[in-house]
Amino acid sequence: AGINVGDVWMYRSYIEGATKARAIYTFEGIDPGDAIDDKLVLQSSFEAFRTHKGNMEKGGILYQFIFVNEDKNLRVPTRPLVNKEYSENVLEVNRKIKDDDAEGGEGVELDIFDDLVDKDGNLTVEVQCLEAGQLLGMARPDLFVRTPDRAFVVGYSKAVLGIWMPMVLVIMLGVTISCFVKGPVAILTTLTVVMVGFMSKEYMNEILSGKMEAAGAIEAWYRLITHMNSQTELPAGPVKVIIETVDAGIINFLWLCQQVIPNFGIFSNMREYVIKGFDVSWSAALLPGIATTAAYILPCLIVSFYSLKLRELEAK
Repeated sequence: AGINVGDVWMYRSYIEGATKARAIYTFEGIDPGDAIDDKLVLQSSFEAFRTHKGNMEKGGILYQFIFVNEDKNLRVPTRPLVNKEYSENVLEVNRKIKDDDAEGGEGVELDIFDDLVDKDGNLTVEVQCLEAGQLLGMARPDLFVRTPDRAFVVGYSKAVLGIWMPMVLVIMLGVTISCFVKGPVAILTTLTVVMVGFMSKEYMNEILSGKMEAAGAIEAWYRLITHMNSQTELPAGPVKVIIETVDAGIINFLWLCQQVIPNFGIFSNMREYVIKGFDVSWSAALLPGIATTAAYILPCLIVSFYSLKLRELEAK
């Protein structure tokens, strides 16, 4: 879990320097295709916490990476590195690396992908702070393997696709709604669906997950007019039963709305990848967007078809 240094923001945990404390990162699916010019590139953005001034001439506190393969009982440290805050820390490790601590003598040459990546394709990297009295803070995204850059047009095309898919989704919903209500009502309904899908899905998830205290609408109203905080239990009696029953119905309706209204927020993730210089992730962004768009095609077609069919029968 690491050490808490008293920071209000609990994003990072800290390891103490010159001790056995380690931060362990496991990268899955590492293969030679992830190398750049036959080198494994590690990029980090750690945060330092000083208990004393230390040696400021070095420009930062010292740390090192240790490549670990438990299957072969290998632990290969890198050279000491200086943690430079507010700038990129990039380490290029040659594919052929020497293990001075390996059994059988000094300078045993190992291959990162053949010897240090385990049988499941995972690369385990430990981070160690080397300076006593200093702490090194890190979170999960603070260390990653830099893979070869792809053409900009690839990421740009995915981001454009992330703009096109919600546009198609909005058009589908608008046309479907207009099949059974008048134009102005269809516009307002579509606008409401889009606004809720973009801005309120996380709020709805928080209410439905039970994390929010006094989340029921009637209960919140009752507590407001009686000046009762959310930590206090409702007084037992018929009022409590009525409030809980009505709120349960509202929560069930909210759950239905959550299932029907698409989550438009997943489409904005695609452009964020490109803005920050990363390729759009297939599993984290592209696949959910495609699945969401595809999931609404058939229901919209069915609802639109039978709505128009019934309107034709009414006209006759």
